[in-house]
Amino acid sequence: RGIGKGICEVFCREGATVALWDVLDGSETVKEISNNGGKIFYQKVDVTSQESVDKAITEIIKEHGKIEILINNAGITRDNLFLRMKSTQWNDVINVNLNSNFYIIKSILPNMIKNRNGKIIGITSVVALTGNPGQANYTAAKSGMISMYKSLASEVAKRNININLIAPGFIKSPMTEDLN
Repeated sequence: RGIGKGICEVFCREGATVALWDVLDGSETVKEISNNGGKIFYQKVDVTSQESVDKAITEIIKEHGKIEILINNAGITRDNLFLRMKSTQWNDVINVNLNSNFYIIKSILPNMIKNRNGKIIGITSVVALTGNPGQANYTAAKSGMISMYKSLASEVAKRNININLIAPGFIKSPMTEDLN
């Protein structure tokens, strides 16, 4: 959906083989992109589980040998004013939007280091830099990504692994359709 679907379409159009991960059913997206000539496959992955991530990465490497590009785009919102925010709202957003980056990169990095090549791109948000009322959990996770990616970029640059973040503003997508 949204930004992730757009990213998949562009990479497929450019000739990449794309592994689409989602905890929801991604078969319709895969079918739509495949009908337009894309090389894409779907894996049901819970990005908040190291075990689920490791299993999916192992399958990709077994089938394709290496992973050259990673786009971390997992993101959810559970907006609420801080004083009304429930622990589950906080934890769900931190787990999907921040912790998943740790699990995925931790699992994929050995393959990139072995191949001395890789690109890791994270999708953060402009509100990570500004804050946003009702989104303390979201902005904390997205700003955490910024610090994490900066540190990691310093660690792996000498191994020809490039790490960047993209911080888009408001993008019309299913995730933002309920915002005013």
